[in-house]
Amino acid sequence: MLHDEYNNRLIVNYIMDDDMTHCINAVEDQEQLLSRIAEIRKDYYRSLTITNGEPNAQIKFLNGWINRVNDCLRVDI
Repeated sequence: MLHDEYNNRLIVNYIMDDDMTHCINAVEDQEQLLSRIAEIRKDYYRSLTITNGEPNAQIKFLNGWINRVNDCLRVDI
């Protein structure tokens, strides 16, 4: 997302290193970044609840997962 949406030249290595920290901090609109990360997380959790277009057994956890994402958005740092 940082690379595609914010034109950061981050090499994706799935490690929270100094390069990733710099790219995150370089984003001008931090609120927008946080909202976008939350949106991606919610989409991912929703995807876990669908198999072949039908709800699966994971659906019972979806509200809790979404609530945790929303809780993160309410934290003041």
